[in-house]
Amino acid sequence: MKNFILVMIVLVFSSAAFAEDFEYNTGGTIDITPTTGGSASGWGEWFITSVQNDTGYDILLTEFGFPCCGPPTGAYGWVVWIDVGGLVAPSGQASTADYYGEFTPDDPDPGTFPPTDYTYIDVSSFSIIIPDGNYFCFGYDNTGTGGQIDYNGVNTWAWYSGMWDPDQSWSRTAVLQVKADFEGALDQTTWGSIKNTF
Repeated sequence: MKNFILVMIVLVFSSAAFAEDFEYNTGGTIDITPTTGGSASGWGEWFITSVQNDTGYDILLTEFGFPCCGPPTGAYGWVVWIDVGGLVAPSGQASTADYYGEFTPDDPDPGTFPPTDYTYIDVSSFSIIIPDGNYFCFGYDNTGTGGQIDYNGVNTWAWYSGMWDPDQSWSRTAVLQVKADFEGALDQTTWGSIKNTF
């Protein structure tokens, strides 16, 4: 019975250690459904937002979620700047991102309006670490239509006419989602203390 309890505690503790510790969506709720959208030609090509890692830990980005539609992206499909210095857009265009990669939207129809299907992108293998306290910026290449909601106080930007145009000026917030795990929250002394209690 003692071994069974130990196994159960380790399994529960292990699953908790691998659960996503940080979840953020510009809409305020994970997987929120967009109510409107913006096209690549009429609104902007890349949709981005900035957020602060104020968790008390460095975080490892694990997944993006973007409600979007259209054809596959180029090399700068998803983009991340690891320190933009505040809740601001980066100073350069998408090609200045610190990390980037391509993806294919789950919904291939560029005219879906609003796009409500999220495309989830696993980025855990890229080892993108955001230090505690940093303001990081992330987003994606809108190859068709990107999901949005009415402006809710969260600032987002779209790349339009060679600049990061603020969506709030047009009473919109682009819907962008990110998840991450804490780095350094679990160490060997923690595992040792569990083993030593049995």
